[in-house]
Amino acid sequence: YTLDDMQWFTVNAMKSAFIPFDERLAMINDVVKPGYAELKSEWLFRQTAVTSGSTASAG
Repeated sequence: YTLDDMQWFTVNAMKSAFIPFDERLAMINDVVKPGYAELKSEWLFRQTAVTSGSTASAG
Protein backbone atom coordinates (compact mmCIF):
# COMPACT_ATOMS: atom_id res chain seq x y z
CA TYR A 1 0.00 0.00 0.00
CA THR A 2 1.11 3.56 -0.66
CA LEU A 3 1.05 6.50 1.71
CA ASP A 4 -1.98 7.84 -0.17
CA ASP A 5 -3.76 4.53 0.41
CA MET A 6 -2.97 4.70 4.12
CA GLN A 7 -4.33 8.26 4.31
CA TRP A 8 -7.52 7.13 2.56
CA PHE A 9 -7.91 4.22 5.02
CA THR A 10 -7.30 6.54 7.99
CA VAL A 11 -9.78 9.19 6.84
CA ASN A 12 -12.43 6.56 6.17
CA ALA A 13 -11.84 5.00 9.58
CA MET A 14 -12.23 8.42 11.19
CA LYS A 15 -15.49 8.95 9.30
CA SER A 16 -16.80 5.79 11.01
CA ALA A 17 -15.46 6.60 14.48
CA PHE A 18 -17.88 6.73 17.41
CA ILE A 19 -17.38 10.40 18.19
CA PRO A 20 -19.56 13.38 17.22
CA PHE A 21 -19.37 14.49 13.59
CA ASP A 22 -17.79 17.89 14.31
CA GLU A 23 -15.02 16.26 16.37
CA ARG A 24 -14.37 13.69 13.65
CA LEU A 25 -14.19 16.40 11.00
CA ALA A 26 -11.85 18.51 13.14
CA MET A 27 -9.57 15.53 13.79
CA ILE A 28 -9.45 14.68 10.07
CA ASN A 29 -8.69 18.27 9.04
CA ASP A 30 -6.46 19.28 11.97
CA VAL A 31 -4.55 16.06 12.71
CA VAL A 32 -4.81 13.35 10.05
CA LYS A 33 -4.42 15.36 6.84
CA PRO A 34 -1.62 17.64 8.14
CA GLY A 35 0.17 14.57 9.53
CA TYR A 36 0.09 12.79 6.20
CA ALA A 37 1.11 15.99 4.40
CA GLU A 38 4.18 16.16 6.65
CA LEU A 39 5.02 12.52 6.00
CA LYS A 40 4.69 13.07 2.25
CA SER A 41 6.95 16.13 2.32
CA GLU A 42 9.59 14.23 4.34
CA TRP A 43 9.41 11.33 1.89
CA LEU A 44 9.69 13.66 -1.13
CA PHE A 45 12.62 15.48 0.50
CA ARG A 46 14.44 12.19 1.03
CA GLN A 47 13.76 11.10 -2.54
CA THR A 48 15.06 14.43 -3.85
CA ALA A 49 18.17 14.21 -1.66
CA VAL A 50 18.91 10.67 -2.84
CA THR A 51 18.39 11.65 -6.48
CA SER A 52 20.53 14.79 -6.12
CA GLY A 53 23.27 12.86 -4.35
CA SER A 54 23.48 10.17 -7.01
CA THR A 55 23.56 12.77 -9.79
CA ALA A 56 26.33 14.76 -8.10
CA SER A 57 28.53 11.71 -7.59
CA ALA A 58 28.02 10.59 -11.19
CA GLY A 59 29.17 13.92 -12.64
